[in-house]
Amino acid sequence: MKALSRQRGFTLTDVLLTLGLVGVVLAAGAPLVADGLRTYRRNAAARQVLAEIRTVQSLAVTRGGTFGFQWGADPDLNLSASQYRLARDTTGSCGFPAVNSPADDVNVIRGWRDLSSDHADMTILSIRDSDNTALGGVMFDSLGSSTNTCTSVNYPVIVTVSDSTGATRRIEIGSAGTTRLL
Repeated sequence: MKALSRQRGFTLTDVLLTLGLVGVVLAAGAPLVADGLRTYRRNAAARQVLAEIRTVQSLAVTRGGTFGFQWGADPDLNLSASQYRLARDTTGSCGFPAVNSPADDVNVIRGWRDLSSDHADMTILSIRDSDNTALGGVMFDSLGSSTNTCTSVNYPVIVTVSDSTGATRRIEIGSAGTTRLL
């Protein structure tokens, strides 16, 4: 009878060993989880930039004229590389509104936006054509074709989004206006 009344359970040693094993598994998996989250944020930032570029293209077709995704790191602007805006080229010869122009939905469709405020540690690393020439943005005409009224461009144009570790995601824009995430 005495043997049946004894309670069975876990000893302190069993609990400590289990907690130790769980700790080792969590410590081993933490870098993988952190890397997965960073990759997710980088992909989300690149998708946001691609959506903004496609919005500019759509505006060029529906409103007529030349519209652009203007990058803040353009040497003429001297803003942060993570900043961009959507604007209309009013003259057809690199005639974007002044840097401090407010968003009016006519010439400045969307004022300066900071990619890193939406996606921590993300920036637009570069916008370059196939000759590796730095560009200040991406433009589209009323037919939806990619154009550039500021300089001659050799296609495709590559927009590179980067995180703080230097890992990148690229967007390709073709001369006919094709856009895709690489």
